[in-house]
Amino acid sequence: MIRRSILKALAFSAISLPMLMTTPAVQAQDAQTVDIGVLLSMTGSLGRGGNNVVLGMQTALEEVNALSPSRQFRLVIEDDESSPQAAMDGIRKLVDVDKVPVVLGTVGSATTIPTASYSLSKNIPHVGLTASSPDVRSLGKGYFSIIATDEVMGAALAKFAMEDTGKKKVGIIVANDAYGVGLARRMQEAVAANGGEVVSEVRYEAGQPDYRAELQRLFSPKPEIVLAVSWGDNARLLTKQAYEMGLMQTVQGAWYQPYPAEIVNACIAEACEDVKGLDIAADRGERFQQLRTSLETRVGSDVVIDWFIGVGYDAVWVTALAVDLANSAEPAAISAALPKAFEIYRGVSDADMSVDADGIQHNQEYGSFVIKAGKLEPYTAH
Repeated sequence: MIRRSILKALAFSAISLPMLMTTPAVQAQDAQTVDIGVLLSMTGSLGRGGNNVVLGMQTALEEVNALSPSRQFRLVIEDDESSPQAAMDGIRKLVDVDKVPVVLGTVGSATTIPTASYSLSKNIPHVGLTASSPDVRSLGKGYFSIIATDEVMGAALAKFAMEDTGKKKVGIIVANDAYGVGLARRMQEAVAANGGEVVSEVRYEAGQPDYRAELQRLFSPKPEIVLAVSWGDNARLLTKQAYEMGLMQTVQGAWYQPYPAEIVNACIAEACEDVKGLDIAADRGERFQQLRTSLETRVGSDVVIDWFIGVGYDAVWVTALAVDLANSAEPAAISAALPKAFEIYRGVSDADMSVDADGIQHNQEYGSFVIKAGKLEPYTAH
């Protein structure tokens, strides 16, 4: 049997983990192996995020297995290739061929919703990772989410920007998809609730070769704040062209982005200087410090812990804790234990990981960050 008292203690605090891990645990010959199904974008447009999630998962896996000689966990990973069709192929393999008792995935709402629907149709619990669309609430019993939905982020980002600048005229630019439009709706509501005015809202198509027309529409009413939803190559081109057109300079220090860790590596440094935002896995708490220590051992001292790493780390710990609480690797038992595991676990992506009646994390606290000289730094709002 897994050393349940140790895992429970570590769910609350990481203080004792380094001491416990100084001597590697010896796996018992009759150890139970529990497979954890993982569906992630390892390649394609979302590959960077997916690979960082796996890095966090592997780090947590080493910690958990070092503490549980009689029950070892193993990740069974399928690459969804950032493609809806490949995602469905992957979930069918995990559920029908590999027979995993629980699935963690994916890194986008567009793939999480159909793949989780398939898992749940086969009575396999599904833990969502970075899917933030409010539509995940419709998935029902057996679905759980590591992060809060866009309802929380959209409102928090708008409030943060207005309080940080003391300004009221807001421009919004988002991708024309469920993620972007959903965030825009929450931002609009929050701007109004905080006494502000949305003077422009622009939607762009991801993958365009030129965004100058959209940027002209965004800046034409002279917003004092810009709330932008972008990532990867889209973020690079949007900020680059806004800078080249002299528009970024008109809102220097007042361009705000949800999850800025998604854009910092894509941006040209001067174009993204002083871009601010809210992100998960803020530099706080004992669990975060333990993750940093573990990662520095694995990949070096210059590691940047983004929200993908934190989410992956927390997902494996919560799942292992649920198996421990249930003392079973049966899907129904894991599903029944997951709410309690979320309740008692103190995580990296948030200290309070408890979920609501829909299985969704609902107490999300964000850290504030700013991009300086091409690097993401903690930021204290004015």
